[in-house]
Amino acid sequence: MLFRSAGRFHEAIDCYDAAQRGLPPDAEIANNLATACRDLGRIDESLAAYRLAVSLRPDYDGALSNLAGVLLELDELEEFSACCRRVARGRPEAALWDLRAATACPTLFDSVEEIHAYRERLTRTLTEFAQTKRRFPFDSLVASHCIPSFNLPFHGMDDRPIKELFAADRKSTRLNSSH
Repeated sequence: MLFRSAGRFHEAIDCYDAAQRGLPPDAEIANNLATACRDLGRIDESLAAYRLAVSLRPDYDGALSNLAGVLLELDELEEFSACCRRVARGRPEAALWDLRAATACPTLFDSVEEIHAYRERLTRTLTEFAQTKRRFPFDSLVASHCIPSFNLPFHGMDDRPIKELFAADRKSTRLNSSH
């Protein structure tokens, strides 16, 4: 970890590789190796090592959330959503991970129909979350990449209704926290 925190990613990878060869399979070593590979842009190696970490320790939230990040980067949205739901189990911020799983937005859609279907699903999901009173600090939504509306204006449609759902959640969060 020292090499990685110092930005010496190649040396970190060499150490993690040596540790993997000399020790029994270890989820933390695989997760750290994956992160160092990701830092270098070696996404395929990173993906394989995160998957190894999760296979060795299926309840390893750090590896699961890191795996989710790579899957989102690769637009593997079904697997990303499944990964988010696994992270959500038994965590205090589970609803945030559920929302993240439900609102994953592809970088590109194949058709206008897919755009419309996504927007309808997103609106339905946000409305359901609002009705169940599952509220999140707006900053948490932003930090967790739960605000896909940044991609929506590029589709040439009015994303105001979706932004208003997020804004209503933000206003409600501020009002609830001031009590």
